[in-house]
Amino acid sequence: MKDLVKIDLYRLGRHKLYWAGCLLALGFTAWFLLVRPIPQLEKYEAEKVAILLNAGISFYFSFFVGLFLGSEWADGILRNKVMAGHSQKAVLGGHYLSLLAALGGMTLSWLLGALAGGVALSGSLLFFCLKSLLFNAAFIAVIQAICFRLRKQSQGIIFTGTIFYMTFVGTLAGNLLYSISMGRPVLHKLVALLYNTSAIGQCFAGSGLADEGLNNPLLQIPVSLVLMAGALLLGSLGLNKRSID
Repeated sequence: MKDLVKIDLYRLGRHKLYWAGCLLALGFTAWFLLVRPIPQLEKYEAEKVAILLNAGISFYFSFFVGLFLGSEWADGILRNKVMAGHSQKAVLGGHYLSLLAALGGMTLSWLLGALAGGVALSGSLLFFCLKSLLFNAAFIAVIQAICFRLRKQSQGIIFTGTIFYMTFVGTLAGNLLYSISMGRPVLHKLVALLYNTSAIGQCFAGSGLADEGLNNPLLQIPVSLVLMAGALLLGSLGLNKRSID
């Protein structure tokens, strides 16, 4: 596993698109906070706006994971790893650890951009960083489980891009459903649960664009952990029996 992680980190370090994403996360976040190009967001605190911009991280990884994993098939890297004696489960684990490292770098870039844009370093901001790492790690686990089963980059990008779009639309619909489910405790809790399975949903909840009742860390953190564990488990089922020919 250690050697696999080293290989993937080396690939990641040479990936121009990843470094471009980190620079974009830093630069765009700082610019947006300083310029406030959307008038409707001017009334919001800088920290709330920065939290909303964090949703761009999940948008980025919805495409980057497909590109990063798709090259395993296209360049014959997966075959070489298996021929060297590594199981496909180990390869999957190596990918995930390297993508978590990529997520850490991207989150740090976003945080530096937020600070450059005038957001004060506070306990609430750091706590959101922790939640962001968890819900984005869960999101990456889900899309990795899909992309690693597909042999073409284009297929992975289409599938994961569709998932991101569906979660975005679902988040917008969730705001309405949460409001109209008032007075129906079971439905109300179910909507809150489903809303927080989405990385975008947790960003909206933390930014103040959603009902305050949706921003519940005691729900969000367990949901992220369960989703992450479930995706990793399901993504590895029967993997070693898959043909790489």
